[in-house]
Amino acid sequence: MTSNIYHIELKPIQFLCSSEETDKQHIDYLSHKIVSDGTWTTPIPCEIHTGIIMDGNHRYQVAKQLKLSLLPCILLSYQDNRVKVNYQNSDKPYDIQKIFEAILYQNKLLPYKTTKHHFSPFLPTINVNLDLLKRL
Repeated sequence: MTSNIYHIELKPIQFLCSSEETDKQHIDYLSHKIVSDGTWTTPIPCEIHTGIIMDGNHRYQVAKQLKLSLLPCILLSYQDNRVKVNYQNSDKPYDIQKIFEAILYQNKLLPYKTTKHHFSPFLPTINVNLDLLKRL
């Protein structure tokens, strides 16, 4: 699947790697919405080589709860000009190396809402039936 200048690819859920802690209430809300819609509408942007989730940790947790085997992903590099990362409540740039150090080397998640990823252009929306994502 391709949308504008982003390439959307179905990836095995095992490829993805959580990056931040999540809020259970938000997971429950998203789960209810996704199940009632019957479709997946937001591709998950993730780092192309490691699967580190840039944005979409809550959706990833929903996918695990629903036992989905595939997820629509946009594979990007942190060096990509379309990706900018700031602290959640600031315009101050976040040191990308801290993401890799915490997740890959320390095996720790960043605290909830540590980073805010900005994508330019905005990420596309999609409409993928959940049944397709349950297949192997």
